[in-house]
Amino acid sequence: IPAAGHSRRMGSPKLLLPWREGTVIDEVLSAWTGSQVTRTIIIVRSDDHALQTACSRWPVDVVRPDHAPADMIASIQAGLRHIADHHHPYDLDRWMVAPADLPTLTTEAIDFMVESSDAHQPSRIVVPVYGEKRGHPVLLPWAISGKVLAAPPGRGLDYVISNESPRFISRPR
Repeated sequence: IPAAGHSRRMGSPKLLLPWREGTVIDEVLSAWTGSQVTRTIIIVRSDDHALQTACSRWPVDVVRPDHAPADMIASIQAGLRHIADHHHPYDLDRWMVAPADLPTLTTEAIDFMVESSDAHQPSRIVVPVYGEKRGHPVLLPWAISGKVLAAPPGRGLDYVISNESPRFISRPR
């Protein structure tokens, strides 16, 4: 979960804003940790102590890059390096990504993506579609992580996804 932004447009730390019974980040981490995923990893700026504290209440890996990631792809790359260094995934393993500022992302939507992964095509990216619009979370095979790590500066995850013939699946809201 990339969460290393500065909330510049918002003017305040949006992930710590009140949401339902807690904060936006509490709602997001509740969805992820309550789902079928085996490990939740969140990337937070090393100087964002308030967000680190909020995340530490959850059973997640909090990754604090030495330098603030310049953009979302840099955050994702920091998370992938953490996974490689600490969890030693296999090429057939999969990972998912969704921005941290999606408090309406549900455990059911995450589980739907896990259940939609095709055991016969484990090397395929799976992208949810709602109506005509792409959504989150996106499910990716670990084998593609090298391409994400090598993405040219200024290119986002969509750059990698668009070159990989993803499978688009519809899910009712």
